Amino acid sequence: MEWYYAEGSEQRGPVSEEEFQRLVSSGVVRPDTKVWNESMSNWVNYSEVAPSQPDTPPTISADGSTCSQCGGDFPSDEVVRISGQDVCAGCKPLFLQRIQEGDDVSTSYELAGIGARFGAKFLDGLIMLIPQTIINLIIGSAAQAGGAEAVVLLGTVLNIAIQAFYVIFMTGKYGATLGKMAAKIKIVKADGSTIGFGTATGRYFAEILSGCTLGIGYIIALFDDQKRTLHDRMCDTRVIKK
Repeated sequence: MEWYYAEGSEQRGPVSEEEFQRLVSSGVVRPDTKVWNESMSNWVNYSEVAPSQPDTPPTISADGSTCSQCGGDFPSDEVVRISGQDVCAGCKPLFLQRIQEGDDVSTSYELAGIGARFGAKFLDGLIMLIPQTIINLIIGSAAQAGGAEAVVLLGTVLNIAIQAFYVIFMTGKYGATLGKMAAKIKIVKADGSTIGFGTATGRYFAEILSGCTLGIGYIIALFDDQKRTLHDRMCDTRVIKK
């Protein structure tokens, strides 16, 4: 069966059933999108021909905002929790159809590659050089004026604090640092949901262990089927493509 759909004022298609379902999953075809196929007499909203929903409506996700199917970020009132997963409105019809057909609906996301993760880490290092260089220049000038040991200690504490705040705040709120955003990857829980500040804090300190093991904590990601580093294993997180 071939489908046609409206995008703005333009008609798109024909597309195959498989391609059409991919468009639904990616959010291109939404519940209010006009669609038509040869078995229909008129164009209708996709919601009118979408697979029927279970009798028990899914509950609105309280704090999840990442769709486990397409990986997109959405406001909490646009995401529903079905079978323990957060699903956006665009992906919900196909997700419910998969449940009805008995498919395995375990988390569906694409893991980020090692290269992308290394690139994000490198970019974050460059970003952190800016505030740390400024602090070091100020500390260097202050140390020359006297009390060098205390001033240097203060500078070290400030550098560590800035690094911790940057990583914990960005990953806790957005699931990604600026480097990860540039690389289009993000950190999620094993079920694809957002990690929150608690997990972000634990993961930051767990990553210190990955570095203290002569980098072995990072290297094990090369041999893990889910590309997990030591700190990913400790906090049960995954780094996925956004």
